[in-house]
Amino acid sequence: MELNEQTLEQILIRQREEYQEHLDEVRGDLRQYVDKASEENRLHMGVLTEGLRSDLKLIAEAQVGLREQLLEQREVFQRSLNVLAEDLGSAIKHLSEILQGIQKGLMALRNLVAKNTEDIEMMKTDLEVIKAELSIIRRDLKEKAGRDELAVLEARVAKLEMSQRSRL
Repeated sequence: MELNEQTLEQILIRQREEYQEHLDEVRGDLRQYVDKASEENRLHMGVLTEGLRSDLKLIAEAQVGLREQLLEQREVFQRSLNVLAEDLGSAIKHLSEILQGIQKGLMALRNLVAKNTEDIEMMKTDLEVIKAELSIIRRDLKEKAGRDELAVLEARVAKLEMSQRSRL
């Protein structure tokens, strides 16, 4: 067989055709493999997506439940705060009334102490007057006769009276 241009060209054309056929076969196999892998991936992704949707649904439901619980807890907390505020208001009012009573008591005690102070001052003055009068009375008593002297004088007067009666 002689190699000339025509023969070489026919050989190259045949090889190209064979190569093209082989390439078409490989392409077909590759396409089948890719299509099969793509279908498997699509199925796998579908399963994953469904699982993810299911998980997201569970999370959403749990979030709704938690939100409801939080709202309930918020309401309970708010009610507790309201009760505490009322109790605190009542306690403050009660303490205010007690303080007012204490203030009134203190005012009464102040007035009583002031009156007692005035009374004590008056008593001091009265005691000073009494002391002065006692001093005068003591001095006057010292100048007057004592009981013994009075008894002697009574006896003398009685004798004089008897002697006067006997003369009469």
